[in-house]
Amino acid sequence: MPRPPSEQELLIRAVDSLAHRAVVLSPDRVILAANLAASRGGESVVGLPCHQALKGLPEPCPRCPVTEALRTGRPARQRGADSGAAPAPGSCLYSLPILAAGRVECLLVLDQDLP
Repeated sequence: MPRPPSEQELLIRAVDSLAHRAVVLSPDRVILAANLAASRGGESVVGLPCHQALKGLPEPCPRCPVTEALRTGRPARQRGADSGAAPAPGSCLYSLPILAAGRVECLLVLDQDLP
């Protein structure tokens, strides 16, 4: 069911108010949409691979929860850093698949690097 423009605007403002990075990915891990916290110095990350934009890595993270969510069609999470460094306390990456006709159309990824 389509949402009225006023509701769409509220949802966008709510997502942009998050302190954590939130991105929508294509199944091939390209960022389709992002909240303000995901921007890099005010520059958009849309069109970039998520591992490059969020983690500064040339390849997908070895234990990326997106891989699990794509495989199972269910939410997945990864605690701690995955770039070869020691896990950061409170760091967590969530991947939530968005399904259409029983397949993963895109994914919502929340990157919560907590102090």
